[in-house]
Amino acid sequence: MAARTGTSVIVVVAASVLLAAAGAFAGGPIRVTEARLTRPATGLTPSDATFADLAAHFKKGVALLQQGRIVLKSGKPDIIVSRLRTYRTNPDDPGVIFRVHLAKPGLGSAYAVFKPFQRSYRDGYRELAACKLARYLGVPQPACLERTFTRKEVQAGVDLVPRKYRGLLLWDGNTIHGYLRLWAFKFRRRIGRLTPSREQLLPIAAEIRAGRACDRPQICHDLSDLLVIDYLIANNDRQFNVGSILLPNHTVQLFAIDWGDGFSGGPKALRNKVWYRKAFRAVHRFHKPLVDRLRTLTVAQVDALLRDSKGRLLVKPFYVRHVVAAAKQVVARVDELHKALGARVYW
Repeated sequence: MAARTGTSVIVVVAASVLLAAAGAFAGGPIRVTEARLTRPATGLTPSDATFADLAAHFKKGVALLQQGRIVLKSGKPDIIVSRLRTYRTNPDDPGVIFRVHLAKPGLGSAYAVFKPFQRSYRDGYRELAACKLARYLGVPQPACLERTFTRKEVQAGVDLVPRKYRGLLLWDGNTIHGYLRLWAFKFRRRIGRLTPSREQLLPIAAEIRAGRACDRPQICHDLSDLLVIDYLIANNDRQFNVGSILLPNHTVQLFAIDWGDGFSGGPKALRNKVWYRKAFRAVHRFHKPLVDRLRTLTVAQVDALLRDSKGRLLVKPFYVRHVVAAAKQVVARVDELHKALGARVYW
């Protein structure tokens, strides 16, 4: 397990979270032991191994996302529409999500999710904001960043979008901006023996407390961080968007795939979001470097973090102060627990 530092960017993949998983992955069953997970050596294909290597080394994954060029497949850029995400409240204004194949000599190749900035579909904005905040705080997440592509680079994918929806994409002259993160091959919505849900993820969070032998220590460490940032951004659907991936050393690692519900809605809407608060209240142990950074978090810092490369605020202005207020609530809870538990409140 890679060492945690107070100043470097720490993500699930960089922290080498080892999950006690009892499911079966392609290539053979995983055998659970007390210390580690093992599996037949033939379990990974070369493409899977490349992705897992990028996932395990955050800086390398970011470098590929920053510098990678779209791979040509049969002479055409390998970019497809992975889905048109529609909502019952606005079915005629779906979100366009692309899957893009990137490669860079020396870094390998991998698929990535690209959510371009769009007129009404806000997931790309919100996920980029969460990505930047999580990176600053050292909270687990896959490699992700803001990326700009030229029209020529993505035209093959745009041509696959139904014509009536192409006007939803926001172009800046001949370029398009958006949120880009590694695509999770071999992703399983499993944590140990559990498929995350409101009923099953909360018991795992409840294991994160002093004086209790956590059955899955590495899960508890990073899930603690993950539920803290979910609390900061009011992300209410983590139970549906966390799971695991297989790494080249045959261990399994926590992997969060979606922050799109975070930063959504206004003050009134937050009253109906209760799960993220329950999950956070179940946690009784925290990483001290994260708490220390929350103690000094200011409105000016959050305002700067939640802007894109052109200085545009990615979320509703209300959330700038909401994040700072939520950070103070986290610190107050930790301090309250510290009075009762002492240093055991920290990992």
